[in-house]
Amino acid sequence: MKQTISLIAITLVFAVAYSTIAVPYDCPYAMETLKEMVLPTDLQVPTPWVAAATVIPGQQNDGYVEVDWMKLLDLSNNSLVVNELHYDNSGSVPSGLGGLYNRWFTSDVHNDMTNGYISNGLLHINVGSMPDNVSHWWLPRVWGIPGHRYALQMRVKIHGFIGIQLGCDYWGNLTDVDFNFQREAWLSDWYGDTNGEFIEITSPLPDSERIWFDSSDYGFYTNGEFYISKRMMECLGAEEVYLKQYSTPMVLEGDYYRYYTNETIYSLHTYWFYIPNPLCNRTLYIPHAVIGHLKYPADAVDNNLGGYNFYTTPTLRTPLLAINKSPTGVVLSWNTIAGASYYKIWTKSTPNGSEAWNHVASTSSRTYTYSGADQKRFYRVTAH
Repeated sequence: MKQTISLIAITLVFAVAYSTIAVPYDCPYAMETLKEMVLPTDLQVPTPWVAAATVIPGQQNDGYVEVDWMKLLDLSNNSLVVNELHYDNSGSVPSGLGGLYNRWFTSDVHNDMTNGYISNGLLHINVGSMPDNVSHWWLPRVWGIPGHRYALQMRVKIHGFIGIQLGCDYWGNLTDVDFNFQREAWLSDWYGDTNGEFIEITSPLPDSERIWFDSSDYGFYTNGEFYISKRMMECLGAEEVYLKQYSTPMVLEGDYYRYYTNETIYSLHTYWFYIPNPLCNRTLYIPHAVIGHLKYPADAVDNNLGGYNFYTTPTLRTPLLAINKSPTGVVLSWNTIAGASYYKIWTKSTPNGSEAWNHVASTSSRTYTYSGADQKRFYRVTAH
């Protein structure tokens, strides 16, 4: 209860834009980010790692992580285990396999992971006791095969108001610590409390399991109303979002955050959203923050500022349909949709189930009389 009250106080005072899920407020990558999936020829040592931190910087809690094992998989060789670490010994975390870093890796200077120990076959890390740090550990380095793809798999239990993220770096050899011979390859989604259970996590996720966003999650209507889905905000750990240059936050209405610009927009338009976080002096920009999760990558364009903007056509609103019976059939009528050049009429016999909507007519008018033999049907009109 004390933690909850404290969180509410912070939310009110600092107007924090993040919700109480596993994404740390100050992390630069809130979702899975794939930078370089294939092991290059110049950096042939794939080194997977894990980062863990409290969601709120500087606020201690009882959060901890227990790790049973970690494995490096060669995805290009039937997920062959090429390196693994089981915590069968006891004692402290070896300095060569982990450490405490500043949030968010502002330098490579780090201390021993004094909040962690190995006992009873598990690596135990009291993440919540070090809220000003990132607890960071990794597998020993091994040589990989250029052109192959690698993944990290681990069995882990997570407790409390913390999150963990998996990732991988490519290094030039087995011993070098010079970051001129290292590149970040990929980072996973964030994972939070596992309800007292051990779970197995593999990252990167296969495409079939990744979260994808499309025009149902972002866009605008011809009347200048912009929207972004609550689903996307939850994935980013945010509950407050703004549209491009506007200083008033978007309003949550049902499953969408909306902003009404009172513009009329009929063609391709450039726009973006942003999530400020004054507590950590960090801002997330969208689509940049979700660039690897767009179902249609062409919806985003490089803004020449190190990020991306959306560049899409407006969505036409669904007409409000009225249905009346007449001697000649079923009369359908609807409102005018700005930007629409014509309307399609669809019918089917059941509201649910697998039956597809049947396109019966197109018209530029705002009325249509359906005179088919079976008039006891369900009707739909779409703007185009």
